This record gives sequence, structure tokens and C-alpha cells, in this order.
Amino acid sequence: MGKWTKFLMAAVLAAVGMAGSVGATPSVRDVIAQTDAIAMPDWQLPDIDRSLVAPGLRLWVLNEARLPTVELFFLFPHGTFADADTQLGRTELMAAAWRAGGTVAHSPEAFAQALERRAIAISVDPKPEYTLVTLSCLKPDLPVALDLFKEWFLHPRFDADRFDLVKRQMAQELREIADYPERLAAYVYPQLVYGPRNKWGRMLRLRDIESVSRQAVQSAYGQMISAGPVLVGATGDVTATDVRGFVADLWKDKSLPLASSPAFVPMARKAWPVGVTLIPKAGDQSTVLVGHLGERRTNPDKFALLLANYMIGGDAFNSVLGSELRVTRGLVYGIYSSYGIETDYGIFRIYGKTSAGKTEEVLDFIRKGVADVVSGKSVTVPALELAKRAILSSLLFSNERKGDLLTTLMTFDHYGYSPTYLETFVTEIKAVTIEDIRRVSRLYFYPDRFTVLVVGPQNLSGSLGVWTPSQIVPAEALLD
Repeated sequence: MGKWTKFLMAAVLAAVGMAGSVGATPSVRDVIAQTDAIAMPDWQLPDIDRSLVAPGLRLWVLNEARLPTVELFFLFPHGTFADADTQLGRTELMAAAWRAGGTVAHSPEAFAQALERRAIAISVDPKPEYTLVTLSCLKPDLPVALDLFKEWFLHPRFDADRFDLVKRQMAQELREIADYPERLAAYVYPQLVYGPRNKWGRMLRLRDIESVSRQAVQSAYGQMISAGPVLVGATGDVTATDVRGFVADLWKDKSLPLASSPAFVPMARKAWPVGVTLIPKAGDQSTVLVGHLGERRTNPDKFALLLANYMIGGDAFNSVLGSELRVTRGLVYGIYSSYGIETDYGIFRIYGKTSAGKTEEVLDFIRKGVADVVSGKSVTVPALELAKRAILSSLLFSNERKGDLLTTLMTFDHYGYSPTYLETFVTEIKAVTIEDIRRVSRLYFYPDRFTVLVVGPQNLSGSLGVWTPSQIVPAEALLD
């Protein structure tokens, strides 16, 4: 545990009266002041043993011998974007059916028992542009874990009954989205911003799940393990010698590509529809999502944009929107913003939860809050310093565990970032000035050109003033 984490834990314990010391307990404000006074520790990237196992197959090992565990990560340049529009859900179903479907030699039940007997875990996590497969175990069980993983990796069963069960479970999870306004809004909003023909905006529907066959899933599996280049990471009580031969053996009969092909055609221009969509949902509350297209990873202004976003709505209490809407006016149960920076344009979005009768007022203040940042009215040096500290703190905490750090670095490598990108990130964040914030706020935020989604009562359609919905879409029509 690092010095920074130890201090924060001590501060939290002190704040709740559990520090074990006698005397007056400091107030929460005192604790926050003490925390702010501590200098941020310097970012130090640990040594990683990088080697080429075969053309298109690389191995990174981050040794941490103090832990009696081992984690292996396999990053494939094959994700959900590889699915054709006529086969949406194929890769997601493949991931679930592969994991649950057993092996040629072992039934799903027998394989699950073999893993559980030694607390071995295998997961498959498909993302739009890649898929991450993870194996974890205790160091003494590594030989057994590698044998079981090899069997599962090379000879999956894709059991028919388990495949049908996975389809039913995925369909049920999709149906349940309509029961939760926050989930429904988050699910629908990308399609509104990108449009249904853009891969970033595609939505999986019940009919898509039903149409995917077991054969299509097996085909997706074959395409994924043949895609390249593949990056394998290992961390814990492990060395390159422990796993190098195993990794080479998994692909001994395959030649992996040295470069992956783009899975989508980038947008020709940055454009999005302006308007308000209402999804009727009975109740006395409403969920709003407000925003527009964000930026690409290659944009050098991305560091300033991340900080500007934090100042707009990245902090629940101290941001422009949090302070105004939640603290001062008490209009929302929650408010936050995020600025999407993707391979293609991401999404800048503001999320809010309020009582239905306050929806118009909240939307008005969201637009005003962003406009105040664009005009420079709400851009201050203290707010910028708070944003820098928050983002750098998040970087430290989210990557303190070596497995998380390694997968972060692997993902950055997949996106084409340099091996020192984390150090670059820290340097660039620290270098952003108040003038940079004012400049990017004027260039990249559009308070008068929002795409708005409201999930709330049907009668809102006639009570939102300038935010009157341009379309009303039932949830069933979006999910079926």
C-alpha cells in the first residue's frame, strides 16, 4: 500500500472516529484540508519484461512476487465491432457461451468444478475494439490452471444447452433494462447521438439475440483466436520463464497477423442531431442525458478537455453543475458529466436525475452551466487545480493494483500509444493552463446544440417549454 493510500485510509478512519487515538476527532472539512495539503506522489512505472514470443505474439510480465497469485491477460484485436449489422450480439454471445460451455473433454459442469476446486477463474470480456481474456489462480496451482486453460482455449465445447441458456439470460438482461431509467437512458443515448448506422451507436435488440446461431458463435471464436497481433500480460508471482513456453504453445499451429485492420469506417464529419427525445416511464422522477459528440484520441487538446469536463460536472459537489444544481438549489438527486475520447469521436454527456416537475428547470441550468464555462465565467484557477488533483488521484488509485495497471498499459498499446504514455498523461495534465481551458471550452462544447434524452412520465411531453420532445419513443420499440 502506497503512502498516498495509507494517508487517505488514516484520514477516513479519523473522520469516522476509528483512528484509535484519544482526543477530539477532526471534522470532515479538516480531513479534506489535510488531504489537499499532502503533495501528490510522483508517478513511477514499474519494470515490465517485454519480449516477442512469435511474430504477432508478444508477452509482457510485471513481476510482483510478494503476492501468491498469478494473473494472465490475453488481449485480442477482435471485439463487438467485428459483428456485421445482421449479426449483432454474436461476439457477446460467443464470450458468454465460450466461458460457460465446457470443453470437448469436460462437460460444462465438470469443467466448472475443476476450476472451483482450485479457485481458478477464467473470464472473457468483449469490448467494441478488442476482447480481454483473463486467467487467475494461486501460484502453486499455476501448472493445473495452465493445463485447464489450454484445454478450454483450444478445444471449447460450446455446449448446445448452455448456449441456449446464455441466450435466454442475455435476452432477460436486455428486457430488464427497461425497468431501470438510468440503464435505459445510458443504453439508448449513443444511438441518438451517433445514429443507428454508426457502429458506435448500434443497439443490441431482442430480435438480434434470437437470430444468432451456435454456428455463428463458433465462427466468431475462430476469428478471434486467429486475429492478431495478440498481447499477453502476466503479473503476480510469475516470471517470463513460467509462461513463455505455454503462450507459444497456444499458437504453435497458427500464424498471427502483424497488424489489425480497422473494424469501422471513421465518421467523415463531426455532426449529430439536435433535439429532444422522450421515453415514457411511469413515476414522479425523470432521468436526463444531455450532450453531443466528443473527440478522438489523436486530438492533442484531449488533456485540457478532460479537465474542462471535470470542472463542468466531474465532481458531485464542487463542479459547476454539482455546486449549482445539487448543493445550492437541491434540484437533482445526482449530476455528473463525462467527455468521451475514442478512436472515433466519443460522446460528451451530462447525466442528471430529478423530480419530474423540475425537469425543465434542470435542463435550463445544465445549458446555462455549460454556457458559463464556454464564456469563461465559471473557469477559475482553483477549479482547475482541483480538477488536476482529482484526475491524477484517480489515475493512481485505479492503477494501484498491478493487474489493473498491466491491463491499462496493454489497452494503451492496442490503441497505439507509446510505452511511456502514462508518464506523458501525467505531464500533459499538469501542464494545462487556465488559458487552455478557456480555449478548448469555446472550441469543443456546444450548449445550444444538445442532443437530449428524457426518461420520465408521458405528461412531460407538454410541460418542457423549449425542451418539448421532437419524438416520443416507447422503450419496447427500442429493445424489441
